[in-house]
Amino acid sequence: MIGLVVVPIAVLRVHGVGIDAASLGLARPRARAVAGAALAGACTWYVTLRVALPIVAATGRDAEVREFTRAVTGDGAPWVLAASALAPGFCEELLHRGVILPALARRAGRGVGLAAVTALFAVMHIEPARIATAALIGLAAGSLTLWTRSLWPAVTLHIINNVAALLVGSGHLPGATHLLTSHPDAALAFAIAGTLCGLALAAIPPKPARPRGG
Repeated sequence: MIGLVVVPIAVLRVHGVGIDAASLGLARPRARAVAGAALAGACTWYVTLRVALPIVAATGRDAEVREFTRAVTGDGAPWVLAASALAPGFCEELLHRGVILPALARRAGRGVGLAAVTALFAVMHIEPARIATAALIGLAAGSLTLWTRSLWPAVTLHIINNVAALLVGSGHLPGATHLLTSHPDAALAFAIAGTLCGLALAAIPPKPARPRGG
């Protein structure tokens, strides 16, 4: 996982491209942007789940998906779940939205860069259902990075998305599981609304600084 970040950074350095905290988007974010990203992450996981389920059923890969879930969650210990959420959430964002997206956006434009990085991020997940869900997460994370000029909102969305999915998927939140299975359509509507509201909140630009009196 760390290699996904180290290798491209090393390549950029060899080609004379400066890499520092600011260029990677590690500047301090606005609190509102992080709060919006957290709300979006807490809701996006259910949207992606509902996207993934029919793809899994259509491709007949139920067994492969269950095996992958068991491999990721292990015995369900909290430290395993935390590592499974935190490591990809930071390392994947640093690579795709911290290194590749800014480089492409400078050369090809923000729209092309966002589309290319989202596609790359999705394809790296290989399994059809995970490609679809990664595309949604990647599009949201990339948009957050471009809107806020900081990587941290994207990291926040990604990690909270992972945490929510892992906690529910591993059976740690039986109450939430019962609620979601009892009212799936209402839950989906709420998740979509929460995702959009969170992204909109994060995208609000900061107020311009007031000029100081002479």
